Amino acid sequence: MKKSLLLIIAVIFYAGCEENVEQDYITYDCDELRSYYTDLVKPILESNGCTGCHVTSNPSGGLTLDSFENAVNGIMHGKVLNRVNREPTDSGFMPKNGSKLSQDQLNILQGFSDMECPQ
Repeated sequence: MKKSLLLIIAVIFYAGCEENVEQDYITYDCDELRSYYTDLVKPILESNGCTGCHVTSNPSGGLTLDSFENAVNGIMHGKVLNRVNREPTDSGFMPKNGSKLSQDQLNILQGFSDMECPQ
């Protein structure tokens, strides 16, 4: 009898619990994310030669950065930020044979990576 009563109390207690988890990130409208890419990210990738090597037809290192969708995969879900934040003398530094991106450019790429677009 005691076990049954404890089980009933536990079930009632559990049923009364509510999961209240706040998201600690902001979701962006996909059009807003695409505009951020077009206005800010794409010019960085183009002016630093990223899209010259990381193209769909022959992607260096298997990484493609020549479109919005590819940039999302490469920057948000890939290792681009790790590579561009290295020092030019470090192995794997990007852009290859180029200069380190400015802090403003790095911040823009990080901002893009931090954005979320509801699917």
